Amino acid sequence: MHYNRFEPIDTKLNGVTFEGRQLVCAKLYEGARVLLVREPENIYDSNAIGVLFEGQKCGFIPKELSRELANWIDSGTNLEADVIGLNGGSDLSIGVNIHIEEKIENHGAKSSQKEIFQEDIRKWIEEEDEPEFMEGEAKSTFDLTDEQKEIVAHDLFGNSTMKIIAFAGTGKTATLVEYSKKRPNLQFLYVAFNKSVQMEAETKFPSNVTCKTSHSLAWAEFGAPHGHRLTKSLRPSTAKSVLGLDTYMEAKIVTETLLNFLISVDSKFSKIHVPSLSAQEKIRTPFYLEMAVKLWIMMCDPNNQDVGMLHDGYLKQYQLSKPQLNYDCILLDEAQDTNPAVTDIILSQHCPKILVGDPHQQIYAFRGAQDAMQKIETDQTFYLTYSFRFGEEIAWIANRILWFFKGETKELRAGCFQAEKKISDDFAIIARTNAELFDQAANYRSLKIAFLGGIDGYRFDDILDVYRLYAGKKSEICNKFILRFSTYDDLIAYAEEAEDIEIKSICKIITKHTHLIPVLIEEIKNASVDREISDLVLTTAHKAKGSEFSVIYITDDFPNFFPKDGQDKPTMAPDEANLLYVTATRAKKRIEFCGSMEWERFIS
Repeated sequence: MHYNRFEPIDTKLNGVTFEGRQLVCAKLYEGARVLLVREPENIYDSNAIGVLFEGQKCGFIPKELSRELANWIDSGTNLEADVIGLNGGSDLSIGVNIHIEEKIENHGAKSSQKEIFQEDIRKWIEEEDEPEFMEGEAKSTFDLTDEQKEIVAHDLFGNSTMKIIAFAGTGKTATLVEYSKKRPNLQFLYVAFNKSVQMEAETKFPSNVTCKTSHSLAWAEFGAPHGHRLTKSLRPSTAKSVLGLDTYMEAKIVTETLLNFLISVDSKFSKIHVPSLSAQEKIRTPFYLEMAVKLWIMMCDPNNQDVGMLHDGYLKQYQLSKPQLNYDCILLDEAQDTNPAVTDIILSQHCPKILVGDPHQQIYAFRGAQDAMQKIETDQTFYLTYSFRFGEEIAWIANRILWFFKGETKELRAGCFQAEKKISDDFAIIARTNAELFDQAANYRSLKIAFLGGIDGYRFDDILDVYRLYAGKKSEICNKFILRFSTYDDLIAYAEEAEDIEIKSICKIITKHTHLIPVLIEEIKNASVDREISDLVLTTAHKAKGSEFSVIYITDDFPNFFPKDGQDKPTMAPDEANLLYVTATRAKKRIEFCGSMEWERFIS
């Protein structure tokens, strides 16, 4: 412990011209607060102290000074630093001078960043003239819309099927609740997309409705016997090991073949399940099918500990058993994101079916989802277009996204009902990628952060384990998959060969933050709280689906709207346009944009 006060120091930063740090220095300004972070594992200097601005490194404390400062920091002294001067200024030649002093605990000053941030949020959401709309509130406060009334009045008989195309926030759940309430003598099955939606639905539907997920339908007979060996994913490395394959690419093809079979309506493997191959590889199609069948047999064996059972695996077993469900009517929610195996289970039932969803909210095509709303012919199609979530401005942005990128001519309309507010104004940052979400978490870790769906869903422990591999600390690694690799370079080579997007994303985070990873993750976890007491919510666009927030901030890692060839017409792949539409329609009152010039050009 130091009994003498730390004397303030002014110093220039070293290393500001390396590894792209000039791009970070270009964001600095006099008075900017920077963070001092010890890097004891630095191979050049065990006393190294990195300097960060908004989570990105802009330089190092000079070596001759870092030894003295390292002693202070390592002994627990809390130092803070501000930029006091910038020199140079031409491209790639910015010099940085900082002032370092001991931080004196002052609870008022300590909360200033939080207070400023919350004041910004209040500024964004206050004095809004438009009413606040909330999905599902119309039924309790106002009469149903004409669209909803028409649906609720429509009776179904025999094996007839009805489609409800419900745009964002248009009260589809409220419509289904009213439909089932009007028919208390019928027993309904509501099939939800995931567990959280199912649990919420149970609080809304009347007693004549049973709420399930498709996996919960299959669990008792086909999932429970594999409860001790369930796995969330099947990696190519597992297939390579158990099948004795030569390369990760072979293993990837076999794995994808099996996964394609699991989500299909088919009862047997065939060449349509094999992913696209080069002309040279196509002659090996029979080999890949044979290996995929062997992998499926291993997966179905409850005694096989080398290959776990996927959730889609026991669901496939359920679909192949041709189940018949004892209900008078089945309600399939989020039908646009339902894979063919689930669709087959529902459509094979001998009772009326109602498919509900929004083709423009299909964001899980990469998991094999096929839009049942578009592909399936039904007896009757209805639309819900009045949104209870937001007003005219956000509806206008949503329509612009759908019209430009999807050619949609039917418009989403702002609802004319004002619902009573139920939760406090909340603010969410929505990122396209996990890497950007990590950076946002690092930037705001001094605040109270709620991770939508829980922090465990964002794989921070995996990021830490990959860092341990990077830092040569294999003995500390917990993840068995990561532990298989001898070096970090081996993991990167695997990710490239197997095209493992998840591992590539984590490696991108490691490359950017290197030895800051352990400190950042610890501080991010310490900042994690429940949504009810948070300063802000962090989520990816995929996880945000089904949620709503008063104000959202859209990060700039979404694809560009305008091609680089100078064309004025915006363009975007349909899947990415769907994700952008889902993101924008999470807002109830206001949207803030990062990369605002791109958005301003698009909106204008």
